[in-house]
Amino acid sequence: MKVMQVVHGAPPECVGGTEYYVQALGSEARAAGWETVTVAGSHDWGDELRVSRATEDGERVVRIHRADLYFDRWEKHFCAEASDAFAAVLAEEAPDVVHVHHWIRLSSDLLERCGEAGIPAVATLHDTWATCLACFRVRGEEQAACEAPLADEPCVAACGETEPWWGGEESRRGLALFRGAMQAEWDRAAHLITPSGTHADLLARVTGRERSGFTVLPHAPFRRVAPADRQSGRGPLHIGCWGSVYPLKGTHVLIDALARMQHADQVRVSVLGEAVVEGYGEQVRAAAAGLPVTFRESFQASDLEAAGFDIAVLPSLCLESHSFLLDEAWMLGCAVVASDAGALGARVREAGPDAGVVFARGDAAALAAALDALVADPARVAALRAAAPVLPLFSDHAAEVRGLWERAATAGPAPQTAGLDRAELAELFDRAEARYRVSG
Repeated sequence: MKVMQVVHGAPPECVGGTEYYVQALGSEARAAGWETVTVAGSHDWGDELRVSRATEDGERVVRIHRADLYFDRWEKHFCAEASDAFAAVLAEEAPDVVHVHHWIRLSSDLLERCGEAGIPAVATLHDTWATCLACFRVRGEEQAACEAPLADEPCVAACGETEPWWGGEESRRGLALFRGAMQAEWDRAAHLITPSGTHADLLARVTGRERSGFTVLPHAPFRRVAPADRQSGRGPLHIGCWGSVYPLKGTHVLIDALARMQHADQVRVSVLGEAVVEGYGEQVRAAAAGLPVTFRESFQASDLEAAGFDIAVLPSLCLESHSFLLDEAWMLGCAVVASDAGALGARVREAGPDAGVVFARGDAAALAAALDALVADPARVAALRAAAPVLPLFSDHAAEVRGLWERAATAGPAPQTAGLDRAELAELFDRAEARYRVSG
């Protein structure tokens, strides 16, 4: 059988948890005898839409390179050219089943295109993009978590009118089209997968959909890391924080907490990861001046294994749907200190009282207090490290996903609901593009 996976980006150009997860699923599928192909979006754009093909780590990757400006923004969710390009690739590849992991950088009618081609499809909802104009459901400078339904209030005022050329009735109509497009796509999926029950609960609350409509299939770590040998009495506790250095991943919260600690002289902190927002890396480095912090932009799994972290801090502000970083922290044998953001905090609590320490997202004072308490109690650090749960194998998880593919392929395409007016969606796209070109 043949599966086509569809995602917003693919390694080596785009790297992140979802991108590597999709890559790992493809590898497991090929090992099980499936034929695979990945269709991906791309940051690499030009004057005209183009399609490129490559083979990377054994996977055939077809990239659709859009030609419009700011195509990650919500009002550019539908792109007629990208939609047509996807339909052409779909016809050429003729998969037995399609698995959509994201719509961003492609178009918001991917499952509709699958239905028109008579090809069954499933989708995994890796984040909250389809339910939020700001993508992550974090609102304003205070970075408050938001569970408001996608509606004129508060969404248009908070996100739809942030540019002087975009607002009023046009924003409200654009919001309605975005909401309608994504909910129609969800209706077309044979299985609507979420990586945790916590994420399914959130999506049900903010959309009003029945919780039973989501298939909860917990992720498993797509790569394995092993703890380094630690020597007792070797000096300050080593705190690790890794992944993208990004505002919503909360790197600044950790730096703020370190500045508030009473026992900062008894810890050292390593921040590993590239800053992905202009100016943010410089901001956190400046805030860390004089503190026991080192920064390293690039790293590999082997670097995590060799670091010998005593404590892993996961200060995310996002409403996490799973957190592969938590998987890695547990596998490394770290004492986990994590924010209560979405499934991140929920997973720590569900794993038991010694699986980690949870603090309120964004609360640097609470994080400082938690770290000071661990500095003062080495036995607690040892207990947290020893209590890390045993995580499932990715091969077992991948087999469950293939089971859903097989069920979808056997059942055939889901009944197709009426699609949205592509001409109206294209008109919204054209008006937004024209404004971006003028503002340029």
